[in-house]
Amino acid sequence: MKKLKKLTTSTAIALASVGGTAFAHEATVSAPVDANTVTAVNEPALVSKPVADAKPEVKKSSDVKPALDTQASTVKQVEAESETAKAEVTSANQAVTTTETALTSAKEDLKSAEAVKANATEENITATKAKQDANVKAQEANQKATEASTEAIKAQTETVASKTANVASATSKKAEADKTVTAKEANVKSAEDALNGSGLGEAKASLAQAEKDIEQANANISSATTAVETAKKADSNHADAIKQAENNVNVKNDALKLAKEMMDADQNKVDFIQEKANATASKEKEAQTALDAQKARSGEAVIKMGNPAYHLTDEEKAYYGLDKNDITFKEARSFYVRSFYTGNNFQKADKLMTIVAANTANTLTVEFSKNDSTRKVDIDHLTDAEIIEISDFYAKLINTFIDKLGYLKENRAYVAQDTLELSKRMAKAYEDRGIDPSVAGHIDADNDFENLATVYRNSATTMLDLKYSVFDAFKRYSFLDGRSQWGHLDNNIRGGGVAMTVANINGRRWFVNSFGSDGKHKINLNQDLAQLEAKLAEAQKQNSQAQTALTNAKAELAEASRKYASALEAKTEAEKELASKTASPLQTEVAEKNLQLANLALTNAQERKANAEKAVENFSRSQAEKQTALEKAKDELATAETAQKDAETALTNAQAKLQAEENKLTALQAEQAKLHEEKDKLVSDTKAIATELSAYLNADKNLADAQAKVADLEAKLTQAKSAAKLA
Repeated sequence: MKKLKKLTTSTAIALASVGGTAFAHEATVSAPVDANTVTAVNEPALVSKPVADAKPEVKKSSDVKPALDTQASTVKQVEAESETAKAEVTSANQAVTTTETALTSAKEDLKSAEAVKANATEENITATKAKQDANVKAQEANQKATEASTEAIKAQTETVASKTANVASATSKKAEADKTVTAKEANVKSAEDALNGSGLGEAKASLAQAEKDIEQANANISSATTAVETAKKADSNHADAIKQAENNVNVKNDALKLAKEMMDADQNKVDFIQEKANATASKEKEAQTALDAQKARSGEAVIKMGNPAYHLTDEEKAYYGLDKNDITFKEARSFYVRSFYTGNNFQKADKLMTIVAANTANTLTVEFSKNDSTRKVDIDHLTDAEIIEISDFYAKLINTFIDKLGYLKENRAYVAQDTLELSKRMAKAYEDRGIDPSVAGHIDADNDFENLATVYRNSATTMLDLKYSVFDAFKRYSFLDGRSQWGHLDNNIRGGGVAMTVANINGRRWFVNSFGSDGKHKINLNQDLAQLEAKLAEAQKQNSQAQTALTNAKAELAEASRKYASALEAKTEAEKELASKTASPLQTEVAEKNLQLANLALTNAQERKANAEKAVENFSRSQAEKQTALEKAKDELATAETAQKDAETALTNAQAKLQAEENKLTALQAEQAKLHEEKDKLVSDTKAIATELSAYLNADKNLADAQAKVADLEAKLTQAKSAAKLA
């Protein structure tokens, strides 16, 4: 009887099954008012009528004055109350104006917070962190260059100081050489004058000047000695200042390193918590999706079906050879099966089965879930969840059929994973074969129970379309199966594991219904909503905790970024201070050279004095001695002039070397100035990046605060306006 087990419905027969639910609109009507129960009472006012004949009483001034005083007091009181009321109105209006101004400002802040929140995307936060990393690397490169520049400037400053001292020394030596030449020239003239018998006065004057020069040289030595001591103290203080500046740089550098370590640690903390927060958010989303899916299934199609008895007339009862007039679907099927096996009245039984099946089909209605109309599906690529859902719907149709028509309860259908896998394999096999089942028939498989039916209208874009097509296939299997000898119906009421997939066979879509399961792989779609809601609540709790931790970690990172920016700025200022102090040359070397020059000047002055004394003595010598003295004086003048030229050359060379070293120092200082400008820009960028990162990381909190502030001010404005109206 295998032909009864594998049957194909190749023709799509549309059964219109319209079911509707009538909704009764109930309106609550109040009881009519009984006119007799409403009583209106009008009471006349009591009016005092003056007596026409009464004479007016004449008041005395003593009686009138107290009344006037009372009236005046009342007027003042009213005026005071009026002023108070005006002040209250003014104050109330001022409160409204002040609150409106504050609200306008708060709304602007809210717009800014909303704009920041809109830009606080993961992409922008990542980009800002990348800018921060690049900024840190640029700072490190600048730091190395600045340190090298500072060392170079320090060394070059010492070189310039040395060259400056050399120039000063060469200048003094040149001056002394000039004085020596002048003195030697005077000696020559004095010797000539002595030889000629004249110039004694000038010689004595030269001697007196030499004595004055010695006195001045001694004074200069004393001043130079004091200057050396002062310079040593100044250089010691300068060295202490440099050491202090270096210590300050080291302290600021340590603070910067610590701030960088804290910022990196906070960044790692954010990354770690972000990963956990992403996981908890994913779990919450999964829990929400599962709950939504269950709720969607909870609002699943409502299946209704009756078990009507088809009434036969006596003539029809006699025609079919039955012993009763009212025949149910189950009875008609039993009559059909007996006739099929015995061969008696088979055509009549087939006819009756068709009539009763149509009568029963009219009682089957489905109210589909509204959610299904908005749920998109790809019919050629159904997910397992979608296959399970339509298979479950099909199983419920079978179970409603079994329950209502009186078939065995143990034959109730259920969705099974092993049946699902079988149905998917069979659908793939039909697609691979590529031949219409109405031509080639079923494909043999391990399981001999299978139904095939074309998909209604050959398409479905929503879950509602798909379930309607499933419903259509079920009706064709169950109520229009006469040409297949009701084999599809037999498979349906066999029960057990079921699954329903779709095969696209050369553009024509077929439902593949597989039956049979080992009973170990049931798929339970009726999970407890309370369990899912509890799972979602726990997931939400964990995610909320993770998000709170993430928010706090981001706030800590933002604060660490600001502290890093401040530490960088402080270190930069300390480095500038150190560079300034390092650039100042030492004074001791110059002062010591000045002392040496002062001693040299004393020596030269003493030599000039000795020469002057000789010149004076020369006037009392013999003519031959005078001639010898003149020759000696000329030789000494020539030597002095040579020394003068050498001193001038040495001074020129020293000045040239000093200029070259000063040019180098200027270039190094210019280079460092650029490095400082670059560092200032990096510091400014660091602050801006920290501010931007802080705004992004605290966007949610800042937005919530701004919203709360606007709401609070709006409430206060409403109160202020109410108070102003009352005032």
